[in-house]
Amino acid sequence: MPDDQPPYVEEAMSAAAHVECERGRWIVYLDVVLASGAVRRKVGDFPKQSQAEQAGRIIERNARRFIRRP
Repeated sequence: MPDDQPPYVEEAMSAAAHVECERGRWIVYLDVVLASGAVRRKVGDFPKQSQAEQAGRIIERNARRFIRRP
């Protein structure tokens, strides 16, 4: 396989951001559903819940922009 080919990237079917409190910090996770399964990634942590929720809304909105609609 030649090295000049880009890696295979699977398209997302849905994305959702979730905010959870862990050890006094507010963590933003992005959950993405793919055809082959689901993945969860930590995308940020914040000292205040309001900051984490705002970041989660922005991240989720931007992730959903790239999901194709039927």
